[in-house]
Amino acid sequence: MLLFKYLSPDAVHAVFGNVGVVSLKFGRPATFNDPYELFLETDQPLESDDQMAFYEHFCRDLPQLPVTCFSKYPHSVPMWAHYARDSKGICLAFDEDTLVESFPAAFIGDVSYSDQPAQVASSMIKYAFATGKRRHTVRLIAAVNRAVYFTKRSEWRYEGERRMVVDDEAVIDCNGSLFGRVRNETLRYIILGQNIEKSLGDFCNEHAVTTGIPLLSSCVGKRVYEPFFSQGDRCFRWNGSAFDQRAGRCRKCGDPNPVSPASLCKWCKIGEDVQENARARSMLSATLHYGIDHGIPMGFEGLEPRGNAVDRAVPGRNARNPDPLSQERDL
Repeated sequence: MLLFKYLSPDAVHAVFGNVGVVSLKFGRPATFNDPYELFLETDQPLESDDQMAFYEHFCRDLPQLPVTCFSKYPHSVPMWAHYARDSKGICLAFDEDTLVESFPAAFIGDVSYSDQPAQVASSMIKYAFATGKRRHTVRLIAAVNRAVYFTKRSEWRYEGERRMVVDDEAVIDCNGSLFGRVRNETLRYIILGQNIEKSLGDFCNEHAVTTGIPLLSSCVGKRVYEPFFSQGDRCFRWNGSAFDQRAGRCRKCGDPNPVSPASLCKWCKIGEDVQENARARSMLSATLHYGIDHGIPMGFEGLEPRGNAVDRAVPGRNARNPDPLSQERDL
């Protein structure tokens, strides 16, 4: 299984700063951007102050363990925008099985998204309190950890998060930032954002060549409503578990071309004479040409214009840029 880590441009050099390893950043839940991390409730009210005090002591004040977060998707538009800073950063693809072998012990699982807080069964609390046995309390704490570390509010669902939790001894503190060092072999792909600066792209390309890690580029086409990935003239789509190679790219627009590699797609094949005939089909071209229209008229079906320049006497007409449709006669 591949796990994807989106990085801002500022983080890239730190990740590849040590030869032979990838420095994977961890954080404690208190530093995350979700203010409800580790939020917990009981599924039913507790019956006594003693039970509530037991719950507060063992379930509410949980240790802040090191966590690193991944996405299950390499083609998430919001993730590229938010975590890779408007696609100026990169995305790293890790092999999960190889990744966990880099740590003495790692707990990894999907995040569940809910409109309700993480919950623990009050019956478990009552039972652990009643027996007082160590194993019952440890089991209760494990249930609480599973709930709070792997539950988030529904607003975060777009992240498709899968996270890994490790012990403090598994990470290194570098000036207040936590890093786990993993072998280069854990990394399967380096994916460049579509807006990455040339110098950073060159740095990543050099690292890819040195380490033998495949380099892909994230692309947004003009006629394909889903990001795709390129490697030279080759084009790939994410199928949910792997990158599938498709036909090549159009040599003009760069979009995936289902016909044949390095040829023109059906849109780029349209000749100039056909384009000119299409433009001439509408009188709008003539009104633009002769200055009757000063630019394409602005309008939105079903929405009336509002503002201080709108002529109230003639609904729908803008005093500065009258709607030509309201004046249209024989055009």
